[in-house]
Amino acid sequence: MTSRDSDEVVFRGRAVAPWLWWGTWVAMLAVAFVPPLLDGGLDDGIGDLLVGAFAYGLAWGVPVWVTLITLWSMEFYGRTRLTRTTLQVGRDRMPVADLDPAGVRGLDREQPSIGARLRSSMGDVHLPGSATPEFRYLGGSYGTPIGMDAVSLPLRNGGVVRFYVRDRAALLTAVDRVLAGG
Repeated sequence: MTSRDSDEVVFRGRAVAPWLWWGTWVAMLAVAFVPPLLDGGLDDGIGDLLVGAFAYGLAWGVPVWVTLITLWSMEFYGRTRLTRTTLQVGRDRMPVADLDPAGVRGLDREQPSIGARLRSSMGDVHLPGSATPEFRYLGGSYGTPIGMDAVSLPLRNGGVVRFYVRDRAALLTAVDRVLAGG
């Protein structure tokens, strides 16, 4: 296997769906532009419209800005990339050779229901200095975002690494393929 083969991306997972990004930006533009347009809009000129849109976007757009920052954080810490030699989640990288093939094959491929994901993510926060969990979170986050699916991969040394994904079945199928040498 050449180094080029080992760098081939076998699985790439985004933590945030593209429609959510676009929808949040559309909401931001609506919060910014709709009130000034309803308040006279272009009657006073484009300059007043832009100043009004900026003011509304800044003042009333705070929840949308918080949502955008949260989405960026989820994407930064939860982006998954699997090559033939490396699993990268957020800012963490680990060799695929550290994963336990038998343990990975035994994991459930079924995507949990939204109710199961909500229950799982609610109790899945591990802050620095708190009691040590039985696994290490990859990516840099301290837990699973509400409604996301957490996958725990067993390691050869008996440990476990955990991170959140949107498509459990595709990730685990790709990990199986890599571990089998295919």
